[in-house]
Amino acid sequence: MKKLKIQTDNRLIDTCVVSYLFKKHSLAQDSRPLLKGKLLYLSFMTIAELYRWAIGRAWGENKINQLQK
Repeated sequence: MKKLKIQTDNRLIDTCVVSYLFKKHSLAQDSRPLLKGKLLYLSFMTIAELYRWAIGRAWGENKINQLQK
């Protein structure tokens, strides 16, 4: 029987966590140590929610460009 190698360097980030990080919210500080040095992923739904958030709040081009980075 083969042993499965579990990847521990990857993180799937929820919309709330991305939001806290983007806004530099105090709650983001709890997440930073868990994310540092990891390969971060966003689900397609998180990406859609973030764009909906930006459109709903009538963000300008500069702020949307920050989101895309």
